[in-house]
Amino acid sequence: IARNFSAVVISINGSVTDMRRSLPRSLKPSSRLVTQSGWDWLLPCRGSALHAAACMMQVVNLQSLDHPELAPYRTLRRMEEHRRQGLVVVEGEKTVVRLLESQLGVISLLITPDKLARLSPLVVRRPELIRAFVVPKEVLNQLTGFTVFQGILAVARIPPAPSLASLLASSPQPWLLVAVEGISGADNLGVIVRNCAALGATGLLVGETACSPWLRRAVRISMGAVFKLPIL
Repeated sequence: IARNFSAVVISINGSVTDMRRSLPRSLKPSSRLVTQSGWDWLLPCRGSALHAAACMMQVVNLQSLDHPELAPYRTLRRMEEHRRQGLVVVEGEKTVVRLLESQLGVISLLITPDKLARLSPLVVRRPELIRAFVVPKEVLNQLTGFTVFQGILAVARIPPAPSLASLLASSPQPWLLVAVEGISGADNLGVIVRNCAALGATGLLVGETACSPWLRRAVRISMGAVFKLPIL
């Protein structure tokens, strides 16, 4: 990483020493900057100069879930509300890894220190600023009605649906379009999305009587396949 990257700023508010220990050896800071907001650690990042706005991760250490920006995580059961806000909550390490590898805009992570250490190389390659809220595992498990077994969640923006005409114009033939109607179970829709990806479907048309493929459980069951499948 150090050979191919020059710099990225990770802003650490709180326990700087603990977070520095948890970072991978290849991402250990080589220099340090002090700002009014806390400590900024200079880490490897793609490019020939420091472009903080284009390649940056802000790490915020917390001991509770009261932070205002954690509202989507505290309301995990309000999935339809999240969808109306254009947000999707992603759970599980494999699914979050696929999210970080996708083109979706990632807003934040809610993560334990050990998981951040493992995912840091993926996060710092992202083009947008991602806020990583780091909490102990026991704090993460305080989420109402939800037990986090893998120590990681993420919030991302649902991409706008393409028009059928634009999708067909940009896709090679033969086209394979899958349409669903009356599918109310998020698990079932997640399986359908995963099968669409396996079959190389051009896109998925979701009727008004079907649930959203962006529901948290549907995303998890799809194993992140929904991130790369055009949804109409």
